[in-house]
Amino acid sequence: MFLNPLMFWIGAGAISVPIVIHLLNKRKFERVVWGAMRFLKISVEQNQRRLQIEDMLLLALRCLLLFILGMTLARCTVKSPSGAGWIGQQTVTAVVLLDNSYSMSATDGAKSRFELAKDAADQAIAALPTGSSVCVLFASDYTPTGPIPEPTFDLGLARKTIKEARVSDRATNLYPSVKKAVDTLRDRRAGAREIYLVTDTQALGWRQFGEIRKTLDDAQKDVRTHVVLVGSPETQNIGVSDLRLVSGPAVIGYPLHFEVQLTNYGKSEARDVRVKLRVDAEQPSDEGSVDIIPPGSSRSLSLFAKFKTEGGHSVTAEIDHDHLPADDSRTIAVRALTQVKILVVDGDPGAGGRESETFYLRNALVPVPRPEAEQYYNKLTVITAQELDAAKLDPYDAVFLCNVTDFTESTLAAFAEYLKKGGGLVFFPGENIQVRQYNNELAKKYQFLPATLSDEPHGDASKDDQFTLLQDKNFEHPIAALWNDPASSGTLNVHFYRMFDLTPTGDEKQGPETTKNAEGIEIGRPRTVLRFAAAEPGQIGKPAMMERTWGAGRVVLFASTADNAWNDMGARPNVFIPLIHRTLGSIVSRQDAALNVKVGERFAWRADNRLIGKEALIARPGIDANDPQANERSKIGLAGNVPLLTYDDTSYAGAYQVRISGGDDPLNIVFAAQPDPDESRLEEIAPNQVDDLSKVADVARWQTTQNLADLIQKNRVGKELWKIFAFAAIALATAETILAHFFSKAK
Repeated sequence: MFLNPLMFWIGAGAISVPIVIHLLNKRKFERVVWGAMRFLKISVEQNQRRLQIEDMLLLALRCLLLFILGMTLARCTVKSPSGAGWIGQQTVTAVVLLDNSYSMSATDGAKSRFELAKDAADQAIAALPTGSSVCVLFASDYTPTGPIPEPTFDLGLARKTIKEARVSDRATNLYPSVKKAVDTLRDRRAGAREIYLVTDTQALGWRQFGEIRKTLDDAQKDVRTHVVLVGSPETQNIGVSDLRLVSGPAVIGYPLHFEVQLTNYGKSEARDVRVKLRVDAEQPSDEGSVDIIPPGSSRSLSLFAKFKTEGGHSVTAEIDHDHLPADDSRTIAVRALTQVKILVVDGDPGAGGRESETFYLRNALVPVPRPEAEQYYNKLTVITAQELDAAKLDPYDAVFLCNVTDFTESTLAAFAEYLKKGGGLVFFPGENIQVRQYNNELAKKYQFLPATLSDEPHGDASKDDQFTLLQDKNFEHPIAALWNDPASSGTLNVHFYRMFDLTPTGDEKQGPETTKNAEGIEIGRPRTVLRFAAAEPGQIGKPAMMERTWGAGRVVLFASTADNAWNDMGARPNVFIPLIHRTLGSIVSRQDAALNVKVGERFAWRADNRLIGKEALIARPGIDANDPQANERSKIGLAGNVPLLTYDDTSYAGAYQVRISGGDDPLNIVFAAQPDPDESRLEEIAPNQVDDLSKVADVARWQTTQNLADLIQKNRVGKELWKIFAFAAIALATAETILAHFFSKAK
């Protein structure tokens, strides 16, 4: 292949020049009759053969010299499998995959990996031959899309797009992007086809390495892939890996307990890591520090905040910036309430007072002296089981059902509608319940309950010396996580004398997180909140409290009673009060679950019917919510008869401000997107994987001191041989000069 094919043809044509000169200068002899000539005949014939050989040798050297000079100027190369033809460089159809996941925001103090990647991508586009086309896709953990999804011949536009690209807060999975790139080029037949994958060395992005390698190997015959690795290894990183509200409902004016989790993703321990907690854009409301975080470990810290106003708020935990600033803060959205409305259904009122089924529950829900009960945020309404059919559930945030015998079909249907809208049901069993209906209707038909109950309870409530305790460590569920630290929360020292066995209605560990019933309602898999102590060491205790999500709501089931008939939980306020309040908090927070999404996940908020057709202005993190021109717009529409506000572009972590127009009093909402904490793991791809990848792609660890265009050009056209031909031309010219001088001497 020749990079300057014109010079090749000029050189080839120049071969005729010495031939023509040789023919024009061919010796002409004049015949002279001379009698003594016959004596020289033999000598002349011998000299003539020698001269012919010398002339032909010089002619060949001169022809070859001109040919070699032409090959030198034509820049002859060893042909590469792609990118060139015998008459010059072919045009290229290229796909640039630019990794914009948040690990690319890691910096060495001068430039971030993403800035380096943009420089490399720009050089790759600049190196494309004239007439080439390129498309630009962003590579992260989602179905790859990009600002230029189809090849364009406007390379200037492509370079401008690269220059203006922003790093996102998405995680990394390169396989979908690689597959998309190969599919984009598969049907392109004209010219060469090339992929430029510009990414860092994070191992997480290559977790589907086998699929990536196979895809590139299958396409290797037709598509050449260039993998450009940017950035230097990073061995230290502390990130805010989790933030959650762990106290009861978020009520204005009351201190709220938030738990911040820090993770050391580095290779050495971290010391004295300071954490600040702020509400909205206010000054930090609380701060603290974690003394030591071993490498690869997580530590939690409790911080507190108060909300001053009702409505949506953002809560942010932040640490000092390090070389990966993207995970140095984490934001959640919380809806602040003025009060929580609770309906308590008493299935066995008895004689009242302490004999009531709900006496201890009512006192746990309103744990203040009677004169202060009116000012307390939990507002209780207590009814009997007979009044349940006529009760309207919608005004209540949660419904507690204590030893209720059974339920009519209309009540069960009301439960379903109530849960769809985000309500919460809490079931306490007792002697009065009809176990068959609970199992057949509530657990199996409607799938409300996370477990079925045993046909009969076991244990003898009359024997105080025979009891079962609760587990005392390894609490996994957020409701019970408080008791992982006995120093601050005490112990769950509760005696259970009689209880039902709870059998989960599904596998707690395996299978999908949610399934859909016949009506399309999403139902979460059952989860155990508390367990009874195991009978033998090493065994797992039976569930004492379970929960599951149902629609937008949550259902909680206890194995024993709310009163002291079967246990002494109500008589232990240090256990019962926080347990009930955290349960209530989990129900209320479920109503707000849609306000917190993962980065890249669709935001879908259930709106009131009166808002159908209204327009919402949405401001991404870092955008001024008061600037309508900078906000994005979305309309509230119907999805399966449910009014929904949806928004798809949640690629950036932080708080999103939503303003819904509607009369004189527009509605303001806050939702937040949280990044995948695994993206903070900066372990590098293994060297053996890099070697294996090199068999199906051109892999380069690029530095700013390197000229990427030269490297790409070499890979595209192959190895240039002009230096070899130049040396050969010099050698031929020298040989021709020496021989010509030697042959011209008189013999």
